[in-house]
Amino acid sequence: MNCEVLLTIIITSMNKEYFNNVQYKQIISKKLKYSNLFNVEFLYEDTNSKDFDIKLKECINKIESKYFLVIDTKHIFTKDYIVEIIEYLKCRDIYLLEPYKFLGDIPKNFVKELLPKDYYLKETSIFGVILNTNMFKEFLVANEYLDYGTWYINYRLYYSILKITPYRIGYSVNSDTFIVNGIDYNEGIESIFIENTLSSLELRLYKLRYIVLMLRRIKIKEQTYLPTYAFMNVIKDLKIEDIEKYTLITDKLELGLINYFNNSKNNYEMLYKKLDKYDVIFNITNNDMKFNSFVKLYDIKFLNENVKIFKEYRELKVTNDIQDLANFEYHFNKISKDSILIFMDRSLNADDNAEHLYSYFIKNYPEFKNAYFALHKNSKDWNRLKLKGFKLLELWSKEFYEKFYLSDAFISSQIYNISYKDKNLANSRFVYLQHGVMLNDMKDWIISKYCDLFIATGELEENYLKKYNLIETINTGLPRFENLEKKCDSNKILFMPTWRFELNKMNDLQFIKSGYFKALNNLINNRVLLNYLENKDLELVIKLHPNIIKRSKLFNISERVILSEESYSELISNSKFVLTDYSSVVIDAAFVDIPIGYYQFDKESFFDNQPYNQRMNFENEGLGVVLYSEDDIVDYLVNEKYYDDREKYKGRNDKFFKGVDKNNINKNIIERILAL
Repeated sequence: MNCEVLLTIIITSMNKEYFNNVQYKQIISKKLKYSNLFNVEFLYEDTNSKDFDIKLKECINKIESKYFLVIDTKHIFTKDYIVEIIEYLKCRDIYLLEPYKFLGDIPKNFVKELLPKDYYLKETSIFGVILNTNMFKEFLVANEYLDYGTWYINYRLYYSILKITPYRIGYSVNSDTFIVNGIDYNEGIESIFIENTLSSLELRLYKLRYIVLMLRRIKIKEQTYLPTYAFMNVIKDLKIEDIEKYTLITDKLELGLINYFNNSKNNYEMLYKKLDKYDVIFNITNNDMKFNSFVKLYDIKFLNENVKIFKEYRELKVTNDIQDLANFEYHFNKISKDSILIFMDRSLNADDNAEHLYSYFIKNYPEFKNAYFALHKNSKDWNRLKLKGFKLLELWSKEFYEKFYLSDAFISSQIYNISYKDKNLANSRFVYLQHGVMLNDMKDWIISKYCDLFIATGELEENYLKKYNLIETINTGLPRFENLEKKCDSNKILFMPTWRFELNKMNDLQFIKSGYFKALNNLINNRVLLNYLENKDLELVIKLHPNIIKRSKLFNISERVILSEESYSELISNSKFVLTDYSSVVIDAAFVDIPIGYYQFDKESFFDNQPYNQRMNFENEGLGVVLYSEDDIVDYLVNEKYYDDREKYKGRNDKFFKGVDKNNINKNIIERILAL
């Protein structure tokens, strides 16, 4: 290798085919201008594999250029990224060059002064950062057993690089799934961070964020080979006063573990949420709590001890202190006709449970003059709802936050971590309507939410949710169910596939090579199926998941196949058969006795890449047929076998919806809300 080479770019990918993407072509195109200044090396290894750090270390040790940069084909960066780097490095001698880093799309105007909150939220992997090769090799020799996920932070600690101003280039890892799942690590590590007494607030916040995400992963797995004192040493070194000032409301349980490690006693108790009659207390201890009022949530096996987390419902103590806004009880006032109530579905889309519940509420409770429906003003639903008489509140506007601050209840089918002037969902009333029925095991997600009411559908879901939310769960069914109807003269078959978390990391080229795209595209272009639709004068309607709609133009659509943006309720009511892969949205169809089915083309791998595990056995408990191959699903549809197996699924339907008063869903929910 030419010793005068300035920069080596290491491109990582789990698949050689991915090197055809736009980002890679952008890099190669710059070789024409800077042919003698940078080289490109390839590392064909999945970043999540156990051997990735070993392979990456080997690759770095072979580099002879002055600087190196690691990027992944799933990541994205600004158009001038490579040019800016080369021009900057040509006339400087530096430890590192850092871009502005993001998790999702790179904003147009990203150059700004970073605040402590920005440091805490920053993605801190080695990807996208330009590093001094010899200095980094020296760092690796001195710190052989560090996990590669901490290399960036530890490199800065090792050389006491206390503060960095990012350069005017942008880089995104193009995924935020690690926030949900936490950060994993290799079992060979001996310590998490190296000691540095000169550490700045910036670096300490990086360390705090990493520990929070690391503990999230350990909590989910409920085991680690690390001892608790490995975390105690790091936490004492943080020296951050008022940690909660920098962290997120979603980090509260992990902060509880941090406080437990920092506590000389064997237990730590924290207030997690206030309900109308109870304080929700989380107890973190290495002892067993054997009381009826305690619900065991986790039993985490550390190397030296087991740490348990219990949930307790304790009689409410009113502690309103105007000097302590963070713990002020914003639901202290009873809900009355003068109360401000805010309803909301997705930020850009209505037509879900909040819209249906709001419609019922303003019709039947006209004395409540301060009930609002929050929605982004750019939503296609804005004018439609305005014509329906909805009192619309522009989402994320100043008025929205002021109304939220004064509101007595926030009612939504989605969960947004809203906070304003120390008011948040932990210290105020929040009613979670859900946007579907929970068919999978989402224990960690459920536990982390701050709900006063959690809407369930049927005894099966109710019993599952009550394992973690004993008081908050109510079995009423979803508000939108009441507006569903079955139309007998339908000529439509509806297909509503869900999405996959790993698809978010892919560009369009990678997406069309995925098994997901191929399965969907092959089905909607199956010649036997299309001939059947033509002969019977039927239509196959596709309703893509909101996260997939932006890729809709990639599918090959024929005359008998329609990509629809109609409302779910309209589509379901106008269908003779409803098909999905794993989505609970087909439960709506089953509720009004429309036949449903599941096409699970990736049964063996689907749950491997999701942030939840399978709970429902679709074959034994599903409300419709389960098929795995394209030929089988086409045969089932073409021969209209869904008319022949209705009796088989009637008993399952009755059991699934047990306890739901089908004619009074909205009435029962509103009555419970007003009683809070």
